[in-house]
Amino acid sequence: MSERRTLKKPLEVYDWEGRFLVGHAEVEVRKEGRVAAYEVRLRDGVVIEYPIEQLREVKGRLMLMPTWYVVAEQLISRLQREPSKEAINEARRVAAVLNDILTALEGERERQRELVLAKIADYSLGDISEDDYQSFVARLQEERRRVNERMQIIRDLIDRLNMQLVAAKLGEKFEE
Repeated sequence: MSERRTLKKPLEVYDWEGRFLVGHAEVEVRKEGRVAAYEVRLRDGVVIEYPIEQLREVKGRLMLMPTWYVVAEQLISRLQREPSKEAINEARRVAAVLNDILTALEGERERQRELVLAKIADYSLGDISEDDYQSFVARLQEERRRVNERMQIIRDLIDRLNMQLVAAKLGEKFEE
């Protein structure tokens, strides 16, 4: 049986990078004495219940984690507890999806590099002012930092998945 408790002060909920306010967690849902979910009122007024696995508390606010992140974390945990052929196959599929996301982010980094080269040319040729150039560089540095952080999180997930796949494979050989 779950118990719902309205929070005295709603918690801000941001996207997983902390860039955009998604909404506010107004109700805590407890099961067996532990927080199991939060009801989040999105900015457009819609209320959605997010399981606690989908949220991370950082500096007094909640971060809404992407589904692929939550799935990968749950799969790593499952492989640690009891590796099965089904879990191993799922881990391979999830690792492939993560690699696709990583490839897309690498494409984003390449796009950023091309933008910088174009702005350098514009600045060098006098087409934009030094202030505009410096402002652009500052914005792009922040974007690059975020892309690099996302890439590192994904690389870490891929490494952890691969470690569990190797451990499962070694465990198979010892069981034979």
